[in-house]
Amino acid sequence: MAQRNINNVLILEIGGSHIECVHTMIHLLHSKQNKIYLACNEKLSNSVIEKDKLADLLLLPNDISKKQQFGIFFKLRKYITGNAIGTVVINTTEITIVRDMLLFLPKLNYVGIVHNAAKLEMSFTLTKLIGKRVRKVFVLGNYLLQHVKPAPVFKVAPFFPIYFPP
Repeated sequence: MAQRNINNVLILEIGGSHIECVHTMIHLLHSKQNKIYLACNEKLSNSVIEKDKLADLLLLPNDISKKQQFGIFFKLRKYITGNAIGTVVINTTEITIVRDMLLFLPKLNYVGIVHNAAKLEMSFTLTKLIGKRVRKVFVLGNYLLQHVKPAPVFKVAPFFPIYFPP
């Protein structure tokens, strides 16, 4: 197993619908000289414009059934360890599949993007289960940050997914 490197960053879009967050994250991480990996479904991968900024792209099925989940989780685990990834940015952190997935992935630096900020204060799954692994969270803008009282387990900052490549 290769030594983990915190600057090897995996952007994980398991939900498959937020290309604006993926573009912005690729742009920000690339500007900071990080080695960027992307794991997303096949449909979303066709919308990724700046693939030249990626070290690698892991394609996931468009629709992941309950039956497929464990195989996908182990594939992700192997991908993370094989590429010495030290940081994982999870888009749409509040969805159920992320809770299940985190049980199988190695312990590392996880950062979440939460689209439904209200869940930071009232969702048992997010605050108690996902919060054991994901401690740093982005919400989509200052407005959401000002109008939510997140559980103490989270460090929360605003994120503005506004970069769209030419």
